[in-house]
Amino acid sequence: MNKVILCGNVGSDPDCGHTNGGTAYARVSLATNERWKNKDGEMQEKTSWHRLQFWKRQAEVVAQYVRKGDKLLIEGRIEYGQYED
Repeated sequence: MNKVILCGNVGSDPDCGHTNGGTAYARVSLATNERWKNKDGEMQEKTSWHRLQFWKRQAEVVAQYVRKGDKLLIEGRIEYGQYED
């Protein structure tokens, strides 16, 4: 099973557009935070950044409503891609 649920803060306004074939896309960076106490009782925090990609109708909704600083809860799957320079 490949399922992920993320809740965090949007790091920048969505990068939106359409492919050559006309399919809408939107890309968003999302920061999630993890907090815990270390052995000495001091609070520690770690921020992880996630790059999210939306397609078709979801991309249109993201483009219309999502902005930098918004809280976002998403459910989806993880896909890894390869990029060429």
